[in-house]
Amino acid sequence: MSHNSYKIGANEPTALSVLQARVEDMQNVSTSGLATNDVLTYNSSTQTWSNQAPVSVVTNTIMIGRGESDAYSNCGVSVAAGNVICFYDSSALNSISGATLNYTAGTSWVQSFTLPAGTYYITAQTVFAFSASGYLAFRCTSTGGTIYSSLAVIGANLSAYGGAGTTLQGVAVLASTTTLRIVIADLSNVSTAANQGNVPSESGVLFIRKVA
Repeated sequence: MSHNSYKIGANEPTALSVLQARVEDMQNVSTSGLATNDVLTYNSSTQTWSNQAPVSVVTNTIMIGRGESDAYSNCGVSVAAGNVICFYDSSALNSISGATLNYTAGTSWVQSFTLPAGTYYITAQTVFAFSASGYLAFRCTSTGGTIYSSLAVIGANLSAYGGAGTTLQGVAVLASTTTLRIVIADLSNVSTAANQGNVPSESGVLFIRKVA
């Protein structure tokens, strides 16, 4: 009869023309040891699909900042030109082998990060409180002062840095293990650390990706 003219694998339609089949019933799908969150991948040599565990998308990555609240004064660093900008994260991600996050003692404030030899893409954003119309310019440098990023500027008065973006971006090519940090290059009318409250912790984000 016409109701069973079509099949998927060994599955035939019922008398009511209902065809019940699973992905693994397809002739070009081969599965084994299925587990939760497995994905199908295609093999062009065998022209078949097979299951495998998903590949992690956060390898070789540092991610800091998830909007948590903590007073910037706990960072222990004053808001001044040449000083580091701290980033807060109670559970920062660091999946770069050999990399170290350097914290203010007894806190979740990251002051700097030490990276092994390699090539890295670095981006950072932050927000600070101001006592009046002003600006804060920041960039990524090594502890020795080598610059590894563009200059980013935030604030209501950007006349001194027209055209600068608010997001820091850079590529660091490191021949050996190097400690980097995000530092304040210049500032005007930025509130003291004691008057920053939770603003920097709730808004600061630092992302580092090892690309080679």
